[in-house]
Amino acid sequence: MNVLPILLPAGFTPVVSLNDIVSAGQAIATQSAPTEILINIPEKLGVSLSRAKRTLQKSPGDTVEDGDILAQKKRLFGFAKDVVRSKITATIVRYERHTGNLVMQASYHSLTEKIISPVAGTVAICNNKKIVITTDKHVLVGNASSGGVTTGELFVLHNTNVLFNLDSRAIDKVILGTEFTREILVKARSIGVRGVIGTNISELDFAHFIERHIEIPIIQVDEVAKSQIEKWQGKDVSVNGESKLVMLVE
Repeated sequence: MNVLPILLPAGFTPVVSLNDIVSAGQAIATQSAPTEILINIPEKLGVSLSRAKRTLQKSPGDTVEDGDILAQKKRLFGFAKDVVRSKITATIVRYERHTGNLVMQASYHSLTEKIISPVAGTVAICNNKKIVITTDKHVLVGNASSGGVTTGELFVLHNTNVLFNLDSRAIDKVILGTEFTREILVKARSIGVRGVIGTNISELDFAHFIERHIEIPIIQVDEVAKSQIEKWQGKDVSVNGESKLVMLVE
């Protein structure tokens, strides 16, 4: 049996108990969000309080969805833009000129956030800090991730001229390698790679993909995990960018 620890962020409460049997996709912890959400626009965009209102793209009374742009700042010469996006479905209530806070009222279905079990198994430890699930699945936990969830055949890229060797053989597969620069990640996405697992991916590149809501799952693992995953060359792996997990599919 493998042991999968799931750390609970502050404010989350378990909805399962010790020895419960859980299924993949089942909610194991929840957090009730405040009905009013405050977003400080000057802080998010790095602009002055006096300039912040001019960056707003939404007005009081507007309804926004997850991913909608709330505020936008053009960079030098206007060639690129910094944006603030909504992470929930909500209604714009007001903008506070004296604080720079954009106040939103969360819709009913956005009031509760959930942590989902990525695998089927049994709850071995359950408290307000973590939930540990024992499972017969081969699961490895990464230390950083972005994107969604996918499954595909594993294709191992060796560390010699990765950009050149990333070719049509990797299309529709999950690639595993060492150092992945943004140039490599962008090429992987553009040619149709399903997912990326690497040991050296910068925080800035993760932030770049997260900010743009790019769905291709990207996971950073340590060398020990990489060596285990490498043995799965040619077999299917499931990559979960939401929970930093790599599952070796039997």
